[in-house]
Amino acid sequence: MIIEDNTIESIRIRFNKLAWTLDERMRRLFAAAEASALGRGGITKVAQATGVSRRAIHVG
Repeated sequence: MIIEDNTIESIRIRFNKLAWTLDERMRRLFAAAEASALGRGGITKVAQATGVSRRAIHVG
């Protein structure tokens, strides 16, 4: 599955709208849920879109 740029941009927009309300744990969970929905390569793409580290996303 190829993850398109507009998908990454939509994740970035959603994250930026919610980021100020989320604590660190919820940021990780949000990013992990998005990565899981994307499938293979999702962790890397979500990390690029949100600035959350790949390790933090993996831990969720």
